[in-house]
Amino acid sequence: MMKAFFTSLTCLLFFFSDAQAQKETLTNTSIIELTNLGFGEDVIIEKIQHSKHDFNISLPGLKKLKEAGVSDAVIKAMVAAREAEETQESDLSNPLSPQEPGIYYWTTKQGRGRLLQLEPTVYSQGKTGGWLESQLTYGLAKTKVKAVAPRPRARLRVTEARPVFYFYFEQKNPGLSYAHSFIDGAVSPNEFVLVKMTEKRDSREVTVAESNILSSARGASSAHTRDFDFEKIKPGIYKVMITTPLEPGEYCFFYAGAARAERLFDFGSDSYAEAQITRTATETASRPASRKTKQPQATASEWNDEFTHSGSVRQEKSLSAKIVDVKKNYLIIELAKGHTLRSGNEVKISWEARGAKSENPGTPAQVVEVDSRYAILKMKSAASFAVGDKLVVMAME
Repeated sequence: MMKAFFTSLTCLLFFFSDAQAQKETLTNTSIIELTNLGFGEDVIIEKIQHSKHDFNISLPGLKKLKEAGVSDAVIKAMVAAREAEETQESDLSNPLSPQEPGIYYWTTKQGRGRLLQLEPTVYSQGKTGGWLESQLTYGLAKTKVKAVAPRPRARLRVTEARPVFYFYFEQKNPGLSYAHSFIDGAVSPNEFVLVKMTEKRDSREVTVAESNILSSARGASSAHTRDFDFEKIKPGIYKVMITTPLEPGEYCFFYAGAARAERLFDFGSDSYAEAQITRTATETASRPASRKTKQPQATASEWNDEFTHSGSVRQEKSLSAKIVDVKKNYLIIELAKGHTLRSGNEVKISWEARGAKSENPGTPAQVVEVDSRYAILKMKSAASFAVGDKLVVMAME
């Protein structure tokens, strides 16, 4: 009778639902309770190997287990499980190590690589475009459905024109259970599209579907998608490489599978193509001098005087900006919204905290290239600016 009771209890213990199994976490106390209930070593060890756990394997913890009558074999299984978990914990400097399922950006600083996870962002589909036109054309004009993400900028920022990402899937092969996948049913980067989002004042958006009375189409417009390639590193791990340099802006990986997933994986690009910077620097350095009589170059003080006293002809305006990259005597800056510069502008730059009217008159520079809110400045004298510095840019027009 007692044997039948334990058999039934064992079945109940090991054949509950997956959802319940995911919530349960074994502890030292759990193992002591199972031991006191009379479960055999094999049963308890099997339970340890197929459950989440948070074991205390310190000397005091092991002492309490031994005093409670837990067998050496079970304690050994607990120690092995804990050590295996610590070994498999994410090594963010090694893309081949196990990671939590998701999408990661590979960043390299000072020769050291590190994975940064793109946290999923929930979007809404409450915003549509072309509704009035659709009504006026009796449904012939297309209505656009847009995914709208909160905040005008993604939290995670990339600095390379061709950033590298890693995709980690819990479901390693089609047909396996994907109840806990970071995107249900996804098994490959091929099921995602990389989309450039439209920036709004307090949000970002992307068209995810279009429809009219005759047809409907799901997915982002090809005009906003960006190509990428990928390589399978090992089961469940893919290296994703951007094939075309990304211009500055807001982007996201959007799941294009059949399952409805109201999440996207967003990031912002603060990059300015390395080739453009190199080309600008090379062209400036290699530009041949005129064969005509050379005009003597103005000293820094003379240049500053000219800049200061030319107000009678040109107007001076103050702009706010942030440094996104530094390349020798070149700065790449992101201007505040509504602020603009033109190629060829003469400017003076200083730290925002000091202000343009402080004792430091500012470092003279020239705008050599502009792309939307981004600009490349060539400094005319040395200065210790760094990425992230907030600047006041005094421009002459």
